[in-house]
Amino acid sequence: IFFKNKFILLDLDYSLCNNFALHEIGNNDDYSPDYENLEMPINEEVLKFLKEEKCRGYSIIIFTSRGLRSRFYTQAWLKKNNISFQNILYIGVTLLKTIPIFLFTCLSKDFILIDDLCDVKNKKLTRSYAHKNITKLQKKNNFLWIDTQNKFFNENT
Repeated sequence: IFFKNKFILLDLDYSLCNNFALHEIGNNDDYSPDYENLEMPINEEVLKFLKEEKCRGYSIIIFTSRGLRSRFYTQAWLKKNNISFQNILYIGVTLLKTIPIFLFTCLSKDFILIDDLCDVKNKKLTRSYAHKNITKLQKKNNFLWIDTQNKFFNENT
């Protein structure tokens, strides 16, 4: 990753994965991601963005807070949905995502961040502490950040 100059950091849950579709079907208040569900629908808006001209020439790095325990299911879901990528970073905790993002901005890498930077606390989707930090960093640096949950939080605040 450090030797690539153009890449997309692509989150899975509530970004590439359309977790809301399952939530609506189940009609419950539990927003906890289901890593083992290979029937998880894909977020068509994100998929459409990845096919746009501005994404050509960028390598896709899956950038997930899922831990290594989800590796088998994650890779199976990506293969099932024909998502091509160069690498997967299993960060494990949303807050730790700030470290590589900060590092990439310091190294002046050309990257696009597609990530909601949310956590699930008490079965509710919430903005993480990382979200606040990356919001400040993005305002001062030149990288594109697509926050896939802006609509959700704007409608529910």
